[in-house]
Amino acid sequence: MLRLHFLHHRNLLPKLCRCAWNSITMFLQEALDRDDVFLGGILVPQTFGGMANWNLHVHALITDTCWDREGNHFPMPEIDTTDLQGIEKLFVSLVFTMLLKEEMISKELVENMCSWKHSGFSVHCGKPIKTCDADWNG
Repeated sequence: MLRLHFLHHRNLLPKLCRCAWNSITMFLQEALDRDDVFLGGILVPQTFGGMANWNLHVHALITDTCWDREGNHFPMPEIDTTDLQGIEKLFVSLVFTMLLKEEMISKELVENMCSWKHSGFSVHCGKPIKTCDADWNG
């Protein structure tokens, strides 16, 4: 349902990435119990799946360290990759807020979608890439 908005309004794709970035940042700041840290990363929207079908998602490479403004670094906390509901809930909320602000959806649609058993949103966290990772082809 939401895919049509992004299909016909490609200017929303960077805003989708911003929603993903903000949800990751908010999650990590809460996990570290610090609101003064920031992380590094690259986020890229992708609009197709493995069979060239419409499958909107965001790819992200995120640093394993956060920093404060003084340059102090803080290792990322261990993330339980089997339970990413906290990040997913933040992401869903930020996406709906952005689409409401852009007047692309109604409050009624948001309420309806929030009542679904499967929202259509998901978050996946792959294994970390180590600098000495033999499977990395860089």
